[in-house]
Amino acid sequence: MSIFAYRPRYYLWHPWEAVCEVYGHCLTFWQRGRRGWADSDTWNMDRHLAEIIGPMLRHLAETSHGSPAEGGLNMQSIGDGENDDWKAYLCELARAYDDYLKALDGKDCYVLETYEPIVERMRGLFDRYPSLWS
Repeated sequence: MSIFAYRPRYYLWHPWEAVCEVYGHCLTFWQRGRRGWADSDTWNMDRHLAEIIGPMLRHLAETSHGSPAEGGLNMQSIGDGENDDWKAYLCELARAYDDYLKALDGKDCYVLETYEPIVERMRGLFDRYPSLWS
């Protein structure tokens, strides 16, 4: 993946475009470091959040030391202290966000029937929102 939008030959005839793109990437980097999000993140907020929530959930599943006691799922660990149900639940939520990104990149990205089942799976994040601790 290149940081530039055009082929290198284009920039030979339009060098100011390269300067503008580098400036835009530097500005985005600075804004994310300063306040945690950039102006460009708000233009496609659904994509940006899906890109960061999926890996965060996967990381939480790998590093979690316990599981929540409340809810409909039986998350209590038995025996060796592993909470496989909770980790599987987090991995399933991460897959839902990955599927959402694939649907955005697909040909039928504006078809509502494509999103409805995925969004239903993503709602699980909000059902257990207070339980997202490590």
